[in-house]
Amino acid sequence: MLAVLIATSLPAHALTSHQSGPTFDLGAGLGLRGAPLRPAVGGDVCLGWWAGTFDDQFSFGRYWHLQAVGRVDWHPDALGLTPMLELRRGLDIIVAGLSWGVAGGAVLSFPSEGEAPPVGFTGRGSLMGKFRRTRFLAITARLEAGADVVGGTPSFGGGFLLGMSFMRPAHRIEDPDPSR
Repeated sequence: MLAVLIATSLPAHALTSHQSGPTFDLGAGLGLRGAPLRPAVGGDVCLGWWAGTFDDQFSFGRYWHLQAVGRVDWHPDALGLTPMLELRRGLDIIVAGLSWGVAGGAVLSFPSEGEAPPVGFTGRGSLMGKFRRTRFLAITARLEAGADVVGGTPSFGGGFLLGMSFMRPAHRIEDPDPSR
């Protein structure tokens, strides 16, 4: 019977409801960027809003979220700032979650000599796993990779970050079909 239920595309009725709310991520780790490619110490701060079919008591469900991402990478020759807008799709199953995202934005590279920063752009993809410690807080591991173009020169941009994530429902969306 379980195999029949999993194989069909019937909607889930059990615990989930349409919800949305704020999300906040904070991470630190290692990055690679620039031409020539150099390792850097990096970090990011993400602030956004999520919406999906979710159960907030058991942290179970699927969701989309849109967030602003501020990424910083530092190495002795330069400081890189990368503000991006990211669209993310996620699935949480009790204490574990997995999400993927695509992002794009500007790249500012501040050389150590104090010159004016060249402005460029970036496009990146990411994969993030999380392990929930409470209903709303999780430990995360995020891998991102893409391309930066600064001063007409393309290069790799990405990194690996460990951090924390906060995701809490703030609004239940009323189902237009209460028979479901």
